[in-house]
Amino acid sequence: MKIWILISLSICTLAGPITTQADYVHRDAAFTYVHFSPAFNFYDEAWGFEGELRRWVWKDDTMGWSAQIGIQNWGIVDQPSQINAVQEITSTRGAASFLLGGLSWIMRPDWNDRFRPMLEVGTRFNYGLTSASANVPTGPTTSARGGGIDIASQITGIIAVTADYRFNNDWIVQAGLGYQFDIVQGEMAYAGQKIADNELSAPFARIGIIFDY
Repeated sequence: MKIWILISLSICTLAGPITTQADYVHRDAAFTYVHFSPAFNFYDEAWGFEGELRRWVWKDDTMGWSAQIGIQNWGIVDQPSQINAVQEITSTRGAASFLLGGLSWIMRPDWNDRFRPMLEVGTRFNYGLTSASANVPTGPTTSARGGGIDIASQITGIIAVTADYRFNNDWIVQAGLGYQFDIVQGEMAYAGQKIADNELSAPFARIGIIFDY
C-alpha cells in the first residue's frame, strides 16, 4: 500500500511541469513554521521550519508544484527502553532532528484576488540527525550516560489544506492543517542495537508568509 502511495505522489509531483498551459509560469516563495502533535509515544513535542519555492504552471495559479528544504525537531520523552533481553536504557534526553527536502503537487481554485484555499500532496526525505543521549545501568541503583541514540533517515508523505490571504501585491499570509505519514520508516538504535522503528506520523498545523515575486 505504501509503495502505491509513494508512486502516486511522485506522479502528481512531476505532472506539474508537463501539464503547463501555454507556457504559463508564476513563482513565489513561502517561509513556514509547522507544529506537530506526535502519535509515537517516544516523542512529546515536535516543530519545524520550511522554505519553499512554488512554481505555478496553470492559468490563474490554480495548479503547480513546489520544492521544499527545512528542518524538523522532535523532542524525546524521558523514559526507559528495552534494547534486548539483557540491556536496557534507564532514561533518555534530547531531541531527534531531521534535515528535509521535498516535492509537492499543489492546487487551488480561482476564487478571488485576496482569499484562496489550497490542497497540497507531497513527499519529504528526512535526513536523520540526533542530539539525544541515553543513560544505562551501571549497578542496582546507579546509571551513567552511555552515548547517543542513532536515528536513521526516512521518507514521509504529507497532505494538507491551507488558506492564502493576500495583503498586497507582494505579501501573502498562509495558515492550515495537515497530516504527515510514514512511507519508509527509519530505525532508532543504541550501540548498534535496534530500539524501535521510528514513527513521524502526526497531524500538524502551520502558519507562514509568502513573497510573491
